[in-house]
Amino acid sequence: MLYTHYIAAFALAAQCLYITIWTRGKTRLRACAALFLSLMALAPWLIVIGWRQVENRDAHMAWAFDLTGALLHEIAVNYFSGQWALMIGLLALGSATLVYRRDASLTLRFDQLTPLLLLWLIAPFCLTILVNEFLPFLQPHRLNQWTPAIALLIACGLANIRQPIRAFLVAVIVIYGITQIEFGRAQPDWRHIAGLTTRYAVAGDLILSDIASGDYPLAYYLRRKSSAPPALDSGVRYEALQLQRAYEASTYEAWLPRLLDAQQTVWLLHWSSDRSAFNWLAELDFKRSAHYAHRHDGGANGESLIHVYRYDRIPEVPPAAQFANGMILRSARLDQADLRLDTLWETARPLGRDYLLSAKLLDANGVLVAQHDSQPQANQRPTSGWQVGDPIYSPQEMQALVRLAAGNYQVIAQVYTIEAEGFRNVLTADGREFALVEEIQLGATP
Repeated sequence: MLYTHYIAAFALAAQCLYITIWTRGKTRLRACAALFLSLMALAPWLIVIGWRQVENRDAHMAWAFDLTGALLHEIAVNYFSGQWALMIGLLALGSATLVYRRDASLTLRFDQLTPLLLLWLIAPFCLTILVNEFLPFLQPHRLNQWTPAIALLIACGLANIRQPIRAFLVAVIVIYGITQIEFGRAQPDWRHIAGLTTRYAVAGDLILSDIASGDYPLAYYLRRKSSAPPALDSGVRYEALQLQRAYEASTYEAWLPRLLDAQQTVWLLHWSSDRSAFNWLAELDFKRSAHYAHRHDGGANGESLIHVYRYDRIPEVPPAAQFANGMILRSARLDQADLRLDTLWETARPLGRDYLLSAKLLDANGVLVAQHDSQPQANQRPTSGWQVGDPIYSPQEMQALVRLAAGNYQVIAQVYTIEAEGFRNVLTADGREFALVEEIQLGATP
């Protein structure tokens, strides 16, 4: 509890008050000693976390609240549900034990547990309100350390009610709980979003995320070792910009351009109002080569798009191939494990029509053994919309047509159109039907 919400340290204050008021003699001494040892054990961690929160005071200002009637109502609904009046009533009823007498009269009896639960409930809330007068501290979700006390007091309240009314109230509460979604908030499909990069990023690439709601969920799927989404190559670096700004604010503006300047390919997963990554990418001559958008039908602002971008620096080397229509194959690299040919294209002039790309694998005898055909970037970037000088990243994921035996193979790239009379290849600048990308050696496939 303390690790997740450091305000739960206020529960120690509740325990201290309880010990002071309701214990005596050796019991008090032993309890005080136990509390002191607990506090000493937690002190280093509390100091570190407290110092971080002081450093991040401006960031927390935007999320802290003043105590108002509206906030009290929100707290009541958050912790007691839409039935908050009933639940608070049961909590109050649970602060004492009702003793039913034979003459139908009632008496109240207080046991030792009740004061502790009430202090556990009241002390953290009051201390949070007090501290909030001086520091941005009050956020409804941070009060959740009192949840066990609330649950126990409500249970005690139900225990004070005789059957069959008790069973009726329990049934009402349970039915309400399983049929109502009071705090429903659709979460983005972080697994799918992470997969858009883990599927294509290769050793040497950099992945950046800038997610306003927090980089933790996305970081989990990017860093996990699993098949869904595929695990990142060991040579891929990942950095969370939102976390970097939060915890290293003083060095962020110097750190980011140094990081980017050492890269050739950068993937940026973006759902934030911060534009610093885009500004530095433009400053350092990166050009956007791919864009994938994931539609998120939920969240506080309703439908929105979460963007995955790829940026490349155009290599200062001769292109891998040039075609007669003006298309330029800047670079091509085969991922042998997936039989995926990662290609980077440009055009020297407006194309005005849609061309198809073909990646093929030929065996030592020139026989076609694997192939993938599509418009560029999985049909998302048709050539009719290309602008001169803009790089276009297009992964061509070839499918094996036969079982691949161990041996030498050629990887080729073709550009063609579909005419009324059939397929028509676009020749390379030197008059060939295809561009030879590379020659490789493969082991046998299972």
